[in-house]
Amino acid sequence: MAKVPTALVAASGLVGGYGVARWTRKRQLGGAVLAVAGAAAAQQWRRQAGGAAAGALASWAVADRRG
Repeated sequence: MAKVPTALVAASGLVGGYGVARWTRKRQLGGAVLAVAGAAAAQQWRRQAGGAAAGALASWAVADRRG
C-alpha cells in the first residue's frame, strides 16, 4: 500500500469536510469526514512515533480546533 503523507490526509479532511458540509448543508456530516481523516492521521502517527506521541498530537489537534 502506498504511503500517503499525514499532511495530505489532514488537508484532504479539511477540504473534504468543508465540501461535504457545504454540499449537504449538514455540518455534522462535514465533521464526520474531518473526524475520519483525523483518525487516519492519528493511526499514521501511532505507527511512526508510537502511542504516546500519537496521543499527544491528537490531543493538541483537538484542543487547537476548540480554542
